[in-house]
Amino acid sequence: MSFRALKMDVEEVVIIDILPEEERKKWAISEGLRSELAALGIPQFQLSCYTKKHVFDALKWCGERLEKANFVLHFTAHGNATGIGLKATNEFIPWKELQAPLNAINQKMEGNLILNMMACQGIYGAAIQTLEDPQDPFFGIVAPLKKIEISQAKRVAKMFYEEMINATEIPHIVIKINQTENDLILWSHSSQSRRKRADSTLSL
Repeated sequence: MSFRALKMDVEEVVIIDILPEEERKKWAISEGLRSELAALGIPQFQLSCYTKKHVFDALKWCGERLEKANFVLHFTAHGNATGIGLKATNEFIPWKELQAPLNAINQKMEGNLILNMMACQGIYGAAIQTLEDPQDPFFGIVAPLKKIEISQAKRVAKMFYEEMINATEIPHIVIKINQTENDLILWSHSSQSRRKRADSTLSL
C-alpha cells in the first residue's frame, strides 16, 4: 500500500486496540478491520491493550517495528476532548502524554506517520491538534467529528483503507466518505500546514 503524498511506501496497518475485553469480543471492531485489510492484501498487526502501561509498551513496539516495515497507526479506543480512556482499569491517557512516543515514531518515519483515530465512541479529533506543539508527532491524522455507531465505524474504516490502497490522497478520501455517508463524519488535519512547506501537494 502506498500514499502518493508521502515520501515512502506504507506497507502495513498497526492497530492499537484499547477496548476492554468484553467490548472487544462483542463488537470485534479491530478483528473485523483486520479481516477487511487481509482481503485487500494489506498486512496488519493488532496490539490489544488493557492498561496504560500496555499502551505505551505498544507504542514502543511500533518504534521497533519500523526496522522492518512502515505503517499507518490505527487506534480503536474510547476517547473524549482531553484524551483516551481505558475502561478495563479506569485509567486515562491525556493527549499530551501521547506526544513524546508518537513524535519518536514520526521522526523514525521521516515525518510521514499517519494516525487513524476512528473509534466507536468517538475520538474527538480537533483536540489532538494540541499535540503539534512543540514538535510534530505525525504527518497527518484522520478522526471522527462526532460519536459514531459501531456499524458505521466499521464501514468507514473499510472505505478509508480501500481508498488509501488506491493511492487516493487523504482529503479526497475524507470528502468521499462524508459524501457517501451523507454526513460530516470524518475530519483530517496535517502538520504540514504548520510547517509552511511550499509544496501544497503535501497538505492533507
